[in-house]
Amino acid sequence: MILRRRHGRGTDTATALRTAQPSAERNPEQVEEGDDTRNIPTDDMSMRAVIRQPQTAESSAAVADMPHTPIGQTGPSMANLRPSDSPTRVSGTRASLGTQFAASFSDDRVCVDKTLVCKGFWDVVDNTSRICLPRRSGKTFNLQLLQLFFSPLPELDCLGIMPDDDDSGRATMLSRTTRESFFKESLLKKVHGDFYDAHFMKHAVIFISFDSCDTKSIGGMIIDLCGAISGTALSLLEELNHSKALICPNAQYAEKNLRTCLETAERISGMSEDEAARYRVLPSTLFSALSKFVRRQFGQYILLLDEYDIPFLSLLEGNWDEAGRDHASSMLGKLFQTMFKGNKDKLKGLMTGVFEMSMIKMGSGPNNVKDIQLIPTSTAEVCSSLQVSAVPHTTDSIDHLTDAFWFNAKEVRKMLENCTAQFPGFTEYHDDVMDKIRNFYNGYYIGRFSGKYNPWSVCSFLQKLCDNLRLCPQLDQATVTRVIKSSAQQFWVKTGSTKLIMDQCKRYRDEATGLLNKLVVEYEERNYQPTEVQLAPRPTLPKSISLGDANLATSYFEGSQFSRAAFLSICLQAGYLTRRTAFTVCIPNEELVLVWRNMLAELVIGESLTRGPQELTRGEILTALWQNNTQRLRDLIVSSHQVLVGRARFKESQFANHAANSLKAAAMLGALSHNDAEVGILTDTIVIREPSAGQGRSDMVMYLASTTNAPRQFGVIIEFKFIPSEKLGDDEYCKELADKGLKQINDRAYKDILGSCLECITIGLAIGINTAVVKSQLYRRDTTLSDWDAVNSLLNPPSN
Repeated sequence: MILRRRHGRGTDTATALRTAQPSAERNPEQVEEGDDTRNIPTDDMSMRAVIRQPQTAESSAAVADMPHTPIGQTGPSMANLRPSDSPTRVSGTRASLGTQFAASFSDDRVCVDKTLVCKGFWDVVDNTSRICLPRRSGKTFNLQLLQLFFSPLPELDCLGIMPDDDDSGRATMLSRTTRESFFKESLLKKVHGDFYDAHFMKHAVIFISFDSCDTKSIGGMIIDLCGAISGTALSLLEELNHSKALICPNAQYAEKNLRTCLETAERISGMSEDEAARYRVLPSTLFSALSKFVRRQFGQYILLLDEYDIPFLSLLEGNWDEAGRDHASSMLGKLFQTMFKGNKDKLKGLMTGVFEMSMIKMGSGPNNVKDIQLIPTSTAEVCSSLQVSAVPHTTDSIDHLTDAFWFNAKEVRKMLENCTAQFPGFTEYHDDVMDKIRNFYNGYYIGRFSGKYNPWSVCSFLQKLCDNLRLCPQLDQATVTRVIKSSAQQFWVKTGSTKLIMDQCKRYRDEATGLLNKLVVEYEERNYQPTEVQLAPRPTLPKSISLGDANLATSYFEGSQFSRAAFLSICLQAGYLTRRTAFTVCIPNEELVLVWRNMLAELVIGESLTRGPQELTRGEILTALWQNNTQRLRDLIVSSHQVLVGRARFKESQFANHAANSLKAAAMLGALSHNDAEVGILTDTIVIREPSAGQGRSDMVMYLASTTNAPRQFGVIIEFKFIPSEKLGDDEYCKELADKGLKQINDRAYKDILGSCLECITIGLAIGINTAVVKSQLYRRDTTLSDWDAVNSLLNPPSN
C-alpha cells in the first residue's frame, strides 16, 4: 500500500537550485563503449558508496578485516572506478519524459528496468535511512517502483485506474494483474526470484512527499505538512473502500482517531497562516494517528518520504524571525522524531532529498539517521569507501541500490537503438550520437561507478532527436550532423535554478570568482583538443580542485564566511559538479560547463550582458573587432564596472584589472571565439597580462581566431589609461587619454610580441567609473617578417 499526497500547494524549493544472469567480473583493461574514461587519472584512489552510521564493536571489527590502503600511499587506481556492468533491460520504443514508474509502461514508452533497486533497498535500508542525490536522478521514480512492488493494496491512484463505484472489485483485480505484468519479465524476478516471491505485495507502504512544503511561515508550513500527510491518509482510506477491505477490530479505534485528525487538518486548511500557527503539534499528531492505524490494520510498514529537505530549506532561506524559526524547527524535530526515531510501527524507513540537512539542532529529533552516501562529500567518507572499492559488482545490496540512479552506457545505447529503430539507415550514425550524448550528459560518478548519464537530459535529447528526424525527408551525413547538434541542449539545467549557488557567489564575489574561474579553466584544459593549426603552446594543465571536508549545514547554509569546501560540497550534492578523483571535484560535461561559464560571466560583467536583449552572442565581440567596431567592447567594460561599484572593498585602481577579467568572462561566453566553431573554448582565447614586448610592457594581450578561423592568429593589444574622478565629465580629456594609450602601443613597439599573428588590433582604453572611451586601429601583414599595414576592416580582402 502506498500512501501519497495527490494535491499540494506552493512550488518545489528543491528544484530552485535539484541479461538475466549477473555479469562476470570485468577486465580492468577493457573499456566499454560509452565509458567516460577520458578524464580519469591512473594514480589516484577509488571510491564507492558509503553507508555512514554510528560504529559498533562488531562493525569496527568488520572494517578492520577489510583491505585498507593508508592515505598518501599507492592504493586502488581511479581506473578501477569503472562503469556499471549490472544486468541491463530496456523496453519500449518511444522516448518520453516523466517520473512516474507506472506511466513508463504505457504507450510503448522507453523504460529502463531499475527493479533491482527493490533488492538493494531491502538489503541496505534499515529503520531510518537517508539518500541524497541531485534532482531528476531517479529518486521519485524508484520510490514509486518500491511502492508498487511491496504494497499489498491496489494503489489505483498510482496506476491511473479509475474504478467504478459498482465494480471496485474488478479494479482491484486489474491492479494486481497490471502490477504482475510490470514485474513479469523484470530483472528482479529473473535474478532474484526467491526474493520476488517472498516480498511481492507483502508489505504495507506509507509514501509521503514534502514536495510542496516550502511556505516560509510557521502557519503555512503547518498547513502544507498536514496537507501532505492528509493526502496520504485519504488515499489509504479510499484504497480500503475500493478493495472492500474490512477494518480489523484492533484497528477500528485507530481509524476513528485518524478520521478525527483528518477533520482537524481539513479545518485548518481554510484558516489564515496566523490562525494555523497555533496548531504546531498537529503534523506529528496526524502522522502518529496514520501510523497506528496502518500498523493495526496491516502490521509493520515501510515508510518512504520524498523531498524531505524542502521544509528545512524553507526554514533556512526564508525571512524568518528568531521566534518563528525556533518554533518551526521544534515542530519539524517533533514530526521527524515521530516519523522515524520514535516510530516502532515501521519496518523500514527511507527519506530522500537533494541536500543532507543537519538535524542535530532539533534536539532529540531524528539523530539516528543512517546516511547511504552514494556521493561521499568528506575525507572520512571517502576513506571508508576506499576500504571496499576493489569489490566487484555484486548481485545484491549496495551495487543494486547505487545503479538504480542515473543511466549507464549500456542503458543509453539500448535506449538509442530502440528509439531510432523507426528511422531506416540511422544505425550507422549511432556512434556519432553516442559521442554527443557522452560529451553533453555523461561524466557523473555515483558510488564506485563512473560514466553515469543524466537521465532527464538523455530522455529529453532522444525525444528531441526523434522529433527532428521526423522532419527530415532524407538522412545524409550533413543532415544528421545538423540534427544531432541541434538536439543537444541544456535540458536538466532548465528544470531548476542556480539561485542558491549564485546568491553565495554574489555574497562572496571575490572568493567565488577565483574558484569559478578555476573550475571552468580546469574543465577546458582537461578536455583540450589541439587543432590542425596550433601556433601557440598548450597552456599548463591547472591543478585539480580539491574538495576537502565540510559540514554543510553550519558552514554553508549558516556560515558568515565563505567556505570553499562547503561551497563545492553543496554544488556536488546539487549535481552541478561531480568527482574527478577521490578528493577532487570537476565540472562533468558540456551541459554544465555552460552554466558555470554564465555564472562566472555574471559575477564579472553583470547581468545586463549575460541575460535579456543585450546578452552577448557567439563571436559577437570578435566579429566587431575585425571591423574596428569597439562599441560592444566598451559596453562590456562599462557593464563590468557596475559590478564593482558599491562593493565594500571597492577601489578605483581595480578598474584595469577588472576590465581584463571582464574580457576573460566574455571569452567564457564565446563572445571572443570564432562564430563558426561549435563551442567557445577558453583555451582558444589566450589572455596575457603585461607581457614584455618592444620597449616596455603593454597592459593586456589576447590571441584570438583570425578571419580565416586560424586559432590565435588575431592579436589584441590593450593599453589601459585611468580617468580621475574629477575628469569623468571631460569628454575631450577622455578621448585624448585613449589616444595616448593607442600612441604608446605604437611608439613602444608592443606589436613585436605578436610573432605568429598576421592580423591585429591595438586599443587605447581610457577607463573610469561607469565610463570607457576606446580608440583603436586595425593592422594586417602578409608574413611574420612583413611590416604591419593599417586597414579599415579585416573583412575586406588584402590589397595587392
